[in-house]
Amino acid sequence: MQWSDDDNAGFSDPGAETWLPVNDNYVTLNVEEQLEDPFSHLAVYRAAAQIKRGSTVIQVRMKEREKEKEKEREGRGRELRRCHCGSYP
Repeated sequence: MQWSDDDNAGFSDPGAETWLPVNDNYVTLNVEEQLEDPFSHLAVYRAAAQIKRGSTVIQVRMKEREKEKEKEREGRGRELRRCHCGSYP
């Protein structure tokens, strides 16, 4: 993710030629802009990482187009998550 709305999205010194191109949306889509927004992509990613750190996977089952994961979280018991990976009829 781009760091800031500074030149080169905060990756390199202003005026420096970057190895990869910087997306034009770096002015509005960057870490600095998303730090205080509780609904930003950054906030969602951080929340997902926090959930992952606090849980233990018990069992993962894959069916033809479905993934099922059973987890246990400290203080919250077991959770069953099911993800449909196919197309809808």
